Amino acid sequence: MKNKTGKVKLNKSMLVLAISLAMAILISVGTVTYAVFTNSMHAQRTIAAYDNASDRYSSNALIKGDSADNVRTEYVTNTSARPVTIITVCNYDQGNPASPNTDRITYTVTARLVKKNGVEYEPVDTSYVSALETADSCTYSIAVTHSMGGTVSLGNSNVSGTISAKTLPANVATAHSLTVTFSNTFAPNQPDLYLEIIVEAEGQSTLRGIFKAGIRAEGATNLWSGVFTDDTSIAPSAYDGYNYRIMGTGSGTFTLTWDSSKVVLSYESLRELLSIAGAASTANSVTFPVNSSAASVHDVQFYKVNIVNETWDQMNGSIVTGTFS
Repeated sequence: MKNKTGKVKLNKSMLVLAISLAMAILISVGTVTYAVFTNSMHAQRTIAAYDNASDRYSSNALIKGDSADNVRTEYVTNTSARPVTIITVCNYDQGNPASPNTDRITYTVTARLVKKNGVEYEPVDTSYVSALETADSCTYSIAVTHSMGGTVSLGNSNVSGTISAKTLPANVATAHSLTVTFSNTFAPNQPDLYLEIIVEAEGQSTLRGIFKAGIRAEGATNLWSGVFTDDTSIAPSAYDGYNYRIMGTGSGTFTLTWDSSKVVLSYESLRELLSIAGAASTANSVTFPVNSSAASVHDVQFYKVNIVNETWDQMNGSIVTGTFS
């Protein structure tokens, strides 16, 4: 109603109604904004529901999980060659440097010699290395060098070392690298001696991996396999999507198959695999030729369709399978 001045005067019931409408609009706007953000993150890449910034911290060869789940071989075709592998530490999710971490990341690198004990790996002492060298009549040594300075030399006099803290900047896509060089005795002798790399940063998941050297004949068929590389301490159901690594050496054909009632291969990953000459796909598989004389990797992503109580063993066993022929 209007008062004598001609202005609208709200009575108590009208005021309550106006406030209620304003609150409803604010709640509605907030809900839409959240939904758009969630969808955007899901479409961007396989971002975990439980995490955000820590996804923007990764490596080409280390995983956020148990080292024993990430044992990699650097192959050579010449017994006199020194196997060399390059390990990166990045402030972005692999394959997505356009979205670097918004925080600075300071990390340390630990390199140590380990041996296999069942399905696990355990640190060794200098006497263990010396005994291997005596038995094999050779010297085993490994050098780990950081691109920003610092080297750890491992062998019969030193089995563990740390590279001082390094910092990845905020908001600028940056990758540091570690160059691992084995002595040329590792590949032909295949001792029970491996290198474990552990990268630790405050507020981030620890990155881990185990490395060894191997030898293969030039052009000979070897082995390709696939495995999920997400943090296995987190249940599969906690993720919106998953990272899967196909790796190996040799020539042949690799077939990636998935249970489409559980997961689906992302369109971008399918497009990349089908860009390989000779690749073909069905509704729930893609087959493509592989041919590499050195260790090679294909990283692909799956989106979750219906993962509830499944374990990582099931994820790697029946839900997604990779076969090499």
